[in-house]
Amino acid sequence: MAGADRSRTASAAESSVDLPGSTSPTIAGGVDELRYGEILHGAVARLPGRLPDLVFLIVLPFLGPERVAARRERARGALASSRASGKP
Repeated sequence: MAGADRSRTASAAESSVDLPGSTSPTIAGGVDELRYGEILHGAVARLPGRLPDLVFLIVLPFLGPERVAARRERARGALASSRASGKP
């Protein structure tokens, strides 16, 4: 848990919002649920395409919607570049 505490502290330093301590575990649970649902329904191939939205979900509480939108676009670009080059 020490790593999670450091991560939360570093992220909180970028945010002006005082988030509850349960924020990070709640986000992790949401990510796990999304992954589990895709696997359960046989849609594992869709998981890489979910990356930009997962990035948005994970950092939204820490950075706010404007900064997160920029990060999601970077993730979409990275995903598109990866697909174009044939890399997984």
